[in-house]
Amino acid sequence: MFVYQIHIASSEEPLWEERLTLAEPATQVFSRIDAQTISIEATFPNDLFPKILQAAFGGALKPLIATGLTDGWEPLPAKIGSTFLVADPDTQPPDSDRTVLQMNTGEGVFVGHRHPTTLACLRMMHHLHDEGRLTARFRCLDVGCGSGLLGIAAGFLGAGEINGFDFCETSIAAARVNAAHHEVTLASWQCTEIEKFVTTQSYDLIVANLFSDLLVSSFASLRNWLAPNGDLIVSGILQRFKETVFEAAQLAGLTVVETRQRGPWITGLLTSSDH
Repeated sequence: MFVYQIHIASSEEPLWEERLTLAEPATQVFSRIDAQTISIEATFPNDLFPKILQAAFGGALKPLIATGLTDGWEPLPAKIGSTFLVADPDTQPPDSDRTVLQMNTGEGVFVGHRHPTTLACLRMMHHLHDEGRLTARFRCLDVGCGSGLLGIAAGFLGAGEINGFDFCETSIAAARVNAAHHEVTLASWQCTEIEKFVTTQSYDLIVANLFSDLLVSSFASLRNWLAPNGDLIVSGILQRFKETVFEAAQLAGLTVVETRQRGPWITGLLTSSDH
């Protein structure tokens, strides 16, 4: 497989969406770098189409080695927008002026920092930050937090309060260690199940990287926890379940604002229908 990368002007986004639809890449990710610039990363099964794109429009082309999406994981280190660099905890990341996120995990903890669904959520969080959607000291809820990557990242994006929960005690222990390591002191982590989580407040940003069936059964709760004008990012949705999941979201009073696909995985941005 081969990855084609190029930076484009924001005004060119619709044109490039059309070009890539015709080229039929296996995956395509549009990430906003700043108000004027978008980064495109498209994965192709061979180098035929990306070479045509490179000859016509420039950009970079490189083979995707076995550590990439071919085995279900993203290659690291991964640059997320203009802010983050996600790296494995046992590696020395390259020198960078970005915030380096390295998550330690325990046995049985989902290795989210290498999975396309988690990093897709992080990319969408960064996009909301660049668009000014994340207000100063916003409240964030990380549902199914795993080792805490998304909640910790919210701290660097300006969150004033971060709550995360997971049913796995080892995950919660890892999240606490990782938050302390990254000096994110505003986060609290709770071991509980989604149907047992109780809160008296609402959240400006909720991130839920869960299995499709759990999302479907949880949309009513997620909707109730979402603040007016808040944003809900959902992921962990296989392409074949996309229609079912988002129909359930709409029935729960949520509006689908945007969806993105990376490999077989779908990530969505939702808001309350009455906002």
